[in-house]
Amino acid sequence: MFIVPELLWSPVGNLIYEFSQNSGQPYRNNFLMNMDNIGWLNWVLLIQALGLLFLVIFLWKNFKRSFLYCLAALLVTILMLIVFYLFYISITLGRHGIS
Repeated sequence: MFIVPELLWSPVGNLIYEFSQNSGQPYRNNFLMNMDNIGWLNWVLLIQALGLLFLVIFLWKNFKRSFLYCLAALLVTILMLIVFYLFYISITLGRHGIS
């Protein structure tokens, strides 16, 4: 649920790139970056966040003590937190008409 939208439209990559560059220019143009489509961006980010949340729950419930498993669980947790943060920013800025 995270990989398909990210490969098609790169909403997380675009938002991180825009915040890090302060340019407003996405590294990959797509319809989600237009102000008219902020609702679609919110839905895509919500689906990605929920998919990562369920993956994190699955990983931590089936916790193994190997180093690679712990590293994967930690990386997915960090990615989930980033997506939830971008989802929050998208909703907040969308309410005020900022894209």
